[in-house]
Amino acid sequence: MKELLISIIIPCYNGEKHIAKTLNSVLEQTYSNWECIVINDGSTDNSEAVIKNSSLTNPKIKYFKQNNKGLSETRNVGMDHSKGEFIFFLDADDLLSKTALFDLYKLTQEQEVDVVYGKIAITSGQNTTVTGYLQHSPPNNKVLFNKNKSLIPTVLNEPLICVAWNRLYKKRFLIENAIRFQKNILHEDELWHFEVLFHANSIILSDKVTHFYNFSNPDSITNNFKLKNIESYLFILDFIYEKYYRDERYSDYRDRIAAYLIYLQIITIQHTYKKLPNADKQKSKSNIITVFNKLKNVKRSKPILNKKEEALQNRFQKFSHKNPDTIAKILKYHQSKSIRKKLAFYILLLKEFF
Repeated sequence: MKELLISIIIPCYNGEKHIAKTLNSVLEQTYSNWECIVINDGSTDNSEAVIKNSSLTNPKIKYFKQNNKGLSETRNVGMDHSKGEFIFFLDADDLLSKTALFDLYKLTQEQEVDVVYGKIAITSGQNTTVTGYLQHSPPNNKVLFNKNKSLIPTVLNEPLICVAWNRLYKKRFLIENAIRFQKNILHEDELWHFEVLFHANSIILSDKVTHFYNFSNPDSITNNFKLKNIESYLFILDFIYEKYYRDERYSDYRDRIAAYLIYLQIITIQHTYKKLPNADKQKSKSNIITVFNKLKNVKRSKPILNKKEEALQNRFQKFSHKNPDTIAKILKYHQSKSIRKKLAFYILLLKEFF
């Protein structure tokens, strides 16, 4: 099997505690034709010395240094420096399985696909002791074609974790569709995930664990929600609405885009707003109401999701204009299996709508 060059891109900000082990997992790859672009994004710790120590022992590790620009811009810089036919993103505190690149690349040789999705194991710390797996529900080892943008409803019905890393991308596909990371926002992977699924001709999911995700890192964005988190989700909602939903070129796919926008609104409330400190909740309310009211123009014309998701989306659209606290409470009760909370849900609906 001919091995084409894979460019591994690792942004590093204050990663001195983890980056050496991460790079070692790259050096141990059974797949041999790779380059590893490590970008020190303005670290203030000893990251530079650790990375340079690894790069001195292997010329395939290429070190770059810049003033702090954030994750999105750093990944874009990495893509600009890349020379490979394939792109692979890796976070500075995670690990690869020894056969990760081989397992992902092999599927590109067996099938004509734009993206290969690896399976992600969860670990408590930077190790390979598996405590669970991130969402990886669509059929594995089967090419999923994107006829009529069908990948959008597929991943809403059968959840697929929306991260940019642990995927092997054809670089040509990213360039031809101008897929880049949006600067100066958090949760940039949410937007990247949508654009990749929207533009890809086909994808495939591997059934092999290729990535060990260090879930316990206290510095991770998922463990520190602030006002910018909610503002970033609102930016992404507005971006998809303006660039895709309103664009007449994509009018045939509005149901799919609308379904994703409604899904993101629900995520914005359930997984971001409710985690904010109370002071940030108060500051974000008016912006949430403004964007959600704008998205009242988003219409669904026919069912494209499973019954459970359709019911949730239909119901959400009826109360999406409400106060964010009310929306959060309705969603909590709606999705609860508790009879008591279900009853509270219907009582709340009666108070709100009658």
